[in-house]
Amino acid sequence: MDGHLRGRRPGHLAIQYAKAMGLLVCAIDIDEGKLAHAKRLGADLVFNAKAGDPVAAFEKNRPAAERIGVLITAPSLTAFKQGVGMTRKLGTCVLVGLPPGRIPGTAFSMWSQIV
Repeated sequence: MDGHLRGRRPGHLAIQYAKAMGLLVCAIDIDEGKLAHAKRLGADLVFNAKAGDPVAAFEKNRPAAERIGVLITAPSLTAFKQGVGMTRKLGTCVLVGLPPGRIPGTAFSMWSQIV
């Protein structure tokens, strides 16, 4: 593995790319250490999913922009549902890995809430 990438996760790289593109970045995790690292990398908003509903916290603190891009890097069904819940009309939801097992519902039922 390249020495520059050792110890980094897809989410860490995503924060850096998003900031370089001038985007507002919100990081969600259940590990305070990872959230602190995300903040050091430039995340504008950080939410600990163990402390409450990150979707509600995001809605309360999100910018007025209608288009929201969501990148889900955690292979968990909970993270998947939260990410889809944050995506809005004309937004983009990117999945980097899927949770194990079956995803409940159909693609239509998941995406119909954001279209």
